Order: sequence, then C-alpha cells, then structure tokens
Amino acid sequence: MLNEETVFILGAGASTHYGYPTGEKLIELVYNKAIYIAESSKNPPGIPLGVEYFQNEYNSRHISPTYYQKQIISECNDLVTRIQQINPIKIDSFLEQNPTLQAIGKIMVAWVLLECETQYARESANDAIEDYKSALDKPKGDWIRFLMQALLYNCKSVGDLIKNRFHCITFNYDTSLERYLFTRLCAIDIFRGHEDQIQRFLAYRVIHLYGKIHNDAYVAHELIPTEIPATLANEMQNEEGTTTPWDEYYVTAMNMAYEASKYIRIDSDKKSESQDDLKRSREAIQGSKTVYVLGYGFDENNSKLAGLDQLHKSKYFGRVCFTNFGNRDITNRKAGKLFMGSPFAFLPQGVQEKENNLRYEKSIRKVYGAMAYDFEL
Repeated sequence: MLNEETVFILGAGASTHYGYPTGEKLIELVYNKAIYIAESSKNPPGIPLGVEYFQNEYNSRHISPTYYQKQIISECNDLVTRIQQINPIKIDSFLEQNPTLQAIGKIMVAWVLLECETQYARESANDAIEDYKSALDKPKGDWIRFLMQALLYNCKSVGDLIKNRFHCITFNYDTSLERYLFTRLCAIDIFRGHEDQIQRFLAYRVIHLYGKIHNDAYVAHELIPTEIPATLANEMQNEEGTTTPWDEYYVTAMNMAYEASKYIRIDSDKKSESQDDLKRSREAIQGSKTVYVLGYGFDENNSKLAGLDQLHKSKYFGRVCFTNFGNRDITNRKAGKLFMGSPFAFLPQGVQEKENNLRYEKSIRKVYGAMAYDFEL
C-alpha cells in the first residue's frame, strides 16, 4: 500500500506506452485527419444526415444541409492551412489562440485519440490471443502495473485499497490510466461487488487538469470505427433512401468525436471549469512525500497550473523522481529551474540532488524503464 502521500504527474510520454501520441505527433495526426475529412466530405459522398455537430447548428439557424457540406470543408481546410502557416508545437495553445478553430479542432483531437484507443485495444487483444507468453516476456511499456502492484501490496479488502494515499495528476486527455486500474482491480476476487467504491476512489484520485475524452471512464465505451479510405469513400454513391458504409462510418465516428470533444478543455476556459481539480492538485503536491514526474516536458505554465512550482515549500521531507528520456538538455534546464532555481542543476548528469529537504532523482529512460529499473515505488 501507499501509506504516505504519493503524487504522479503525467505528461504525454506516460500515455505513449498505451498507444497515444506525444504533443507534436498529435498535431500531425490532427492535420492529417482534417485533410481526410475535407476531401471525403466533397460530393460524392457528401455529408450524410445525422451528424450532430451540424444538426445542432441547423436546428438553431434553419440553414440548409448543403451549407454544412461547404462548412465542414471550409473549417477543415482552414484548420489545415493555419497549421501549415503557424507550424505549432502544442495543439491546445494553438486552439486557444485561434478561437474560430476551437470547435472543429477539438473534434479532430478527440477523433484522433479515440482512434488511438481503438487501435491499441485491438492490438492488445491480438497480442493476448496470439502470443500471451511473449507478451509476458516482453512487456510493451505497461508501466501502470507497477503502480497497481504498489496499491495492492498487503491489501486484504477493498477497505485496505481505499486507504492508499496517492493522486495522479494528468495533463492528458485520454483516460487509459483510470480505465486500466478500474478494470483490473474489479477483476480481483476480494474486490468483486465493490465496483462503486473503486470507481469513487479512482474518480477522486485521478485528476485531469485539461479535461478528458470520456466523461465516464469507468464504463465500457464503444470503440470508434476505423477510417474508410478517402478514395473508396469518394467512389460511394449515396442513392436516395440507401445507406452506404461511408454514411455509417462518418455519422458514428463524427458523433462520437463530437461528444468526446465536449469534455476537452482548452487553455482559455480550463481554469473556470476546474477550480476543484486545481485545488486538489495543489493540495496533493503540497502534502506529498514522493512525487513521480513521468513523461512530462516541464512546460512552465502547466507546472504553475498544477502547483509544481510550489513543491519546494513542502513541509515534508521526500523525493522527486522525474524522467528525461534521452537526457535532453532542454528538459534538464526546465527541471532544474523549476525544482532548484537553477537551469544548470541537472547538467550534464545530476542523477540525484538534494535541496530544500527534497531529494531529486532523474531517469533517462522511458517511463516503463524508469519505473522498472530506476525508481523505487
């Protein structure tokens, strides 16, 4: 069990092990998705009826469906053009500075992440069926199992489980962490029949500062369908009264992405919607004995938002363990400035440092390697 307050700060690098992209890769995938949708929305096959994003606008403004065919193409093309011109590094900052692109941008982000979820689920299922032993011998970066093992240590009942003192503070939109823990904890005999308690426990302990693609991460969600090639889609003629595979794919996928996008918070609106999350995040960090910073790039604004910049004021002696895959100097500088007030604190090595009653440990492996070989949990 985790008897002393332990905090995990999770950046994009922590989710890559579960099939999700890093920041720059996400922009690339959003860009490609917008091109795909714009090209595939041209007539034929056009935009089928039943797309909620456009129906909502249609119902309120009584504009003809033909308008939406032009509108989706225009919005996607504008998103593509702006990404080309600006070449952004972070999608949330890009959308914050371009409010006219936020609605379609968040849909494309959600669509991409839902597809990553589908792909990872299918690959994991295939691995389990085709080569279970190999999957055990060569784990594919499944670092969450180390956290789960720590939570389960000496647990004899669900009462013991919920005594674990930890928080996971994530800047990621995906819900792979809580879904992973929930499904596996509920599969253990001593926890059966206590699903509601486990759900409440995890819902309080996992904090998404920027929102998430599933409002309820604890129920099994339908997987978003995979793409139909644009060349094939454009060959499909949608005769009156008939439904093509393109109709089914487009309506289902677009509606799922639109629903998921509602729970994503962009920089400009996240503070007003997540005051409780921010308070819990900062209180958890202030009261922590150990902080694990995993797959995180030390963005200054994000660190201040979560309260990491106040960590040195903690009244408890403890550790800060952080990953810097590849030992990149820019990450060393940001971490050094944040934790010790000096951008040179972790250059070129600085595996362990001590300052303000805190010991700092750095791993230059990916998150799985750091949890498996470097950090003691």
